Amino acid sequence: MSWQIPVRHVRHPWFRIVHVVHVVAILIDQIQMISSAAERTAGYRDSLQRMQEVLYGPTQVQFPVQVDLGGREYRFAIWQGQQLPEQLLAYDTETAAIQGNEIPELALATVHGDSGSCFLIHPDDLSRFVLQHPQAYWCCHNATFDFWVTAQHLQSHREASSAWWDIAGTGRLVCTMLLDCLIRLGRIDAEPINRDLGTVAAEYCPGVQLDKSDPYRLRYGELIGLAVTAWPDVEQGFWTYAACDPIATLKVAQRQFQIAQELIAPYRDDKL
Repeated sequence: MSWQIPVRHVRHPWFRIVHVVHVVAILIDQIQMISSAAERTAGYRDSLQRMQEVLYGPTQVQFPVQVDLGGREYRFAIWQGQQLPEQLLAYDTETAAIQGNEIPELALATVHGDSGSCFLIHPDDLSRFVLQHPQAYWCCHNATFDFWVTAQHLQSHREASSAWWDIAGTGRLVCTMLLDCLIRLGRIDAEPINRDLGTVAAEYCPGVQLDKSDPYRLRYGELIGLAVTAWPDVEQGFWTYAACDPIATLKVAQRQFQIAQELIAPYRDDKL
């Protein structure tokens, strides 16, 4: 015989209050458990997203993808052959995991221009993008890395490869990491050290915060080989993480150009 609470007790207001308190206590306990687990797990957002996909099925990403950084909203679309008007393009590459001294394979390229263009570029379209924008200035954070990743990818595209080498060879590939070293040397006589984009952006552009612990940064190898038509089925975190770097790079470059002018100004009239 099962034990049952008499109906008269269930209807009593005090029982209802106790029942509600009990339910609330259980919910608080569950929330605390989830929060505690999230703090211990660097990739908790990824885990929650995977859980959502298990429960509700995969959701398609809607392009353009919205990104909020430094108090502004940006919308990144998939590049489909548009001719961009920019004179300065912030450029970044995402790749397979780095193995030793080998140049990793390109998984995705992103650009953000000084006229506001925001695009994600599929590797199959990168040669065409380079050929359409050979006169622009390109800025990267750690340009050495992005140059060689791109050069390797363009090896089978002779004309685009030649255009890419010309961009670098004619001084139109700018490195914000190198500029940071030079500015700090000129300002405070600091020994040149390579600093990551998150550190540099926070210093030059207060309010621009990059999460370099984001787990997606190590997963771009999963995109290699996917057709651009499959991109909407990929987790949105891949796109939002990749989009932030060229936004920050452009902001840093523009501020660095201003600082360089300020450092040079007192010596403009000096003759060698």
